[in-house]
Amino acid sequence: MKITVIGSLNMDLVVRVERAPKGGETISGSELRQICGGKGANQAVAIGKLNCDVRMAGVVGDDAFGKELMANLERNHVGTDFVHTAENTASGTAMIVVEENGENRIIISPGANGKVRWSDVRSAVEEIEAGDICLLQFEIPSKTVFESIRQANEKGATVVFNPAPMKPIPDEILACVNYLITNETETEMLTGIPSDTEENIRRQSEILLAKGVSCAIITLGDKGAFYNNGSESRFVPGFEVTAVDTTGAGDAFIAGLCYGLMKQFSLEKCVSLGSVAGAITVTRLGAQSSLPSEQEIMFFAKQAIICLD
Repeated sequence: MKITVIGSLNMDLVVRVERAPKGGETISGSELRQICGGKGANQAVAIGKLNCDVRMAGVVGDDAFGKELMANLERNHVGTDFVHTAENTASGTAMIVVEENGENRIIISPGANGKVRWSDVRSAVEEIEAGDICLLQFEIPSKTVFESIRQANEKGATVVFNPAPMKPIPDEILACVNYLITNETETEMLTGIPSDTEENIRRQSEILLAKGVSCAIITLGDKGAFYNNGSESRFVPGFEVTAVDTTGAGDAFIAGLCYGLMKQFSLEKCVSLGSVAGAITVTRLGAQSSLPSEQEIMFFAKQAIICLD
């Protein structure tokens, strides 16, 4: 069983500040840090750090950032055979401002990510086998994402979809998704219902199941997550940690979940491992630089008394 991640690769330019500036205001920040990121690459690297068989499909530019993004994937045991280089194109870039309380504000320049066509990722999807996991997000064109989901579903893969940043999704695509993972804001946008009560969160999940999703997983920050697969629904508690930077927490959650799926753990344990990975990640600065190893997740899970036998 292998995991194929189809998505974006960005170079993150990160600066820490006491607080975000107001309109027209200039403030001083920390030294600028250059950290490999992008939702697709973050999730691929996070899974690679958990010793899973993972490969990445996407596009980088023919610039210095592109070379470093490729090298970083390889350093983290992510296959790069399906990552292409676009000529005369800048790699994707994200400008990230992180406040002292760990909250972040992100501006993305898509670069090469905005040019990912179905033909760029087709060969990766063609190598997917029944039972493999295909993981996708929304930092590349919707048309490419939707065709990849359709084709992966037809091949019998387990489709895991993290539709961020949120865009409209046809119900026919949702019906091809095995695990839809959204945060509170994204879920509100999809369902039109606020995520302000447990009752509403349950209603949101039921709407998503009615649209064809096999299992809806709604992440709730430090409160944990909620899942509903039609036959089982449950709130899974989160973990109290001191947040340094929330960048990459959602990507780490997805990696922990996929790790659990690969190990064929129960859905509740898979979601708990996602929360463990996210909790560790927010205690560190940066996206990929903050992602935990398999040993760290196992140690944290043991301390949290999560039985993985």
